[in-house]
Amino acid sequence: MMTAKCLAENAPTTSVGGVSMAGELPIWVEYVKALGTPSAALLAAAIAGYFAYRQWRTAQNKLKLDLFERRLAVHDAAVSLILKGTQNLTADDVAAFLKAVANARWLFKQPVVDFLKVLQNDALRDLRVQEMAIDEEPDPIKDALEFLTRLEGRATDRMRVLTMLMKDDLTIRH
Repeated sequence: MMTAKCLAENAPTTSVGGVSMAGELPIWVEYVKALGTPSAALLAAAIAGYFAYRQWRTAQNKLKLDLFERRLAVHDAAVSLILKGTQNLTADDVAAFLKAVANARWLFKQPVVDFLKVLQNDALRDLRVQEMAIDEEPDPIKDALEFLTRLEGRATDRMRVLTMLMKDDLTIRH
């Protein structure tokens, strides 16, 4: 009776260059063993690269959103000032506008900044005129005519210019 030890000793062996080939795995298994670890590392690197790319894109979109929100705050302050008109303007309104547009030069192109300066100068002038008018005797007819003359088309024109100048800056592109 033959035992397992006896069978192993009598198994046919082949020899290549003096090295026994008994028990050797097929060649494709050797390739899988050799390339398995680098392939897994390459797959892990690709997945990590994808996540890094998505984080970069998310950060880029967040930056665009933050910039849009800051620009929109300046736009809203300008619209509020324009719609207030000249007669209802208060020092608080002008102060809120000045605070909102303080950093506009870093948010907008020069034509928008120049227009905001025009709005600022007009608002300050209108505020001074109102303060001087308090000391005078009120003349309702004269005041009404001055008001209509100054406002005739002014708010509409300014809104049109503001919209035209800021339309590219108030667009979110991805």
